[in-house]
Amino acid sequence: MAEVFVKISQQSEEELFINAEMVRSGMAYHYDRYSGSCLGKSQIEDAENEARLRSIGVWNGEHQKPWDYRRKTN
Repeated sequence: MAEVFVKISQQSEEELFINAEMVRSGMAYHYDRYSGSCLGKSQIEDAENEARLRSIGVWNGEHQKPWDYRRKTN
C-alpha cells in the first residue's frame, strides 16, 4: 500500500493525489482497513462518496470488491 503524488508540472509545486483520483473516477475502492495512517484518508473518503453518487466505475452495478473475492477463493 502506498500514497502516490505526482507534480502537476515541473514549474509547480502543486501535486495530484493519484489515490484519490483513482477512487473518484471509480477505478478503485477505498480500502479502509489500510488507510488509517494515510495522510489523504479524508480525500479518499470524499472521492469514494462522489463516485458512488455518480454511479461510475466500480459503483455502476453489482461488482465484487477484491478483498471479498480473495476471502472466497481461499
